Amino acid sequence: MSSSLITILTPTFATAILALTIDSKVNKYFEDCLLGFRFLKEHSALMKLILFFTFINLIAFIGGRGITTTVTSVILARTNQNEIIL
Repeated sequence: MSSSLITILTPTFATAILALTIDSKVNKYFEDCLLGFRFLKEHSALMKLILFFTFINLIAFIGGRGITTTVTSVILARTNQNEIIL
């Protein structure tokens, strides 16, 4: 298995096992999750910051060569190959 698949499956299995063993704490878990989403909805600047970092990480992942190379190519593309901007 690839490491990204393991990264996704591990918390999923842990949550499923938790749900099967402790019913009362699971309801509290989901209430806490909803509370966190409400908090992010109320604090939109924090949500925008999280989405920004998510987008940057997505670009770095798609590039596959690291964030420096990917961001550099995006900046050069936006500035008509102007290296002074870098």
